[in-house]
Amino acid sequence: GNLNVYSPVTQSFKHYNFTDLVESAPNVEMGIVSITEDNSGKIYFGVTALYSDEITSTLLFLDEKADKIEKVAAPEGQVINNIKSLNTDSKGSVW
Repeated sequence: GNLNVYSPVTQSFKHYNFTDLVESAPNVEMGIVSITEDNSGKIYFGVTALYSDEITSTLLFLDEKADKIEKVAAPEGQVINNIKSLNTDSKGSVW
């Protein structure tokens, strides 16, 4: 339930909890399935939660200015689900 970021400058890890941002039943298995970085340096990661036969996915990003994990808001009327991999194209769009 944590994203661990290593700083070579301080030679230490920073831990970011993201479980409260993923919609799922309590006590479910959750993991980061893919990570990518856009052209501006923002790091995105897809999280999948598995509970019984139900799989939910969430797209998150590391907001370095606020020093916390944020959830990517889906456009109105759309749902972000079934994240299996993330990629960035030449224009910086995350797919």
